[in-house]
Amino acid sequence: MGCSKMKYNLQLFKENNLKCNWITLYVGRQLGLISHSVVAKYALKTIEKNDEFDNELILELAWNLEEAELDMILENLIYQIHGSQINEESIEWDIEKRKWRYCVLSDICKRINDEQGLYEEVEEIFSLFECPSDMNELFRNISDKHFYSTEKEDDILTSMKKIISEFLETELRDLNTKN
Repeated sequence: MGCSKMKYNLQLFKENNLKCNWITLYVGRQLGLISHSVVAKYALKTIEKNDEFDNELILELAWNLEEAELDMILENLIYQIHGSQINEESIEWDIEKRKWRYCVLSDICKRINDEQGLYEEVEEIFSLFECPSDMNELFRNISDKHFYSTEKEDDILTSMKKIISEFLETELRDLNTKN
């Protein structure tokens, strides 16, 4: 099952020590990475943490709404909190999208244990995140290992995971300076 068909949860952010917020959820929804139930659970946890809670939009999000309605309310909530809409050109969008990319790449690196499967997942992530230029070298190196390596299959997998890990280290350093 490819990553774009897979639905994730926010546990990935905990596992990777990355902060999650309403924009993270919104970007995850727009990328098709999380279901509406993840948003509802996050809304419930937000409500449970605050005894004097009165934000109507968050209360609505906790009700497991229809997909389109949930996304509209999520957009309105972000506007209410930040005073502006978040779009694909905004800095906030870019940071949250990169956090998702980090988490998804980290997840597949841990979860996938065959060379072909790992290659296919990286290829799908590269496509899902619209072939970002900062992933070109990663994708080229993974492709070279997959198609042209003379190493044994286990060694190829180890090498591919090392390439991904090095990319993730750089990405995490960069995210930590922006956050």
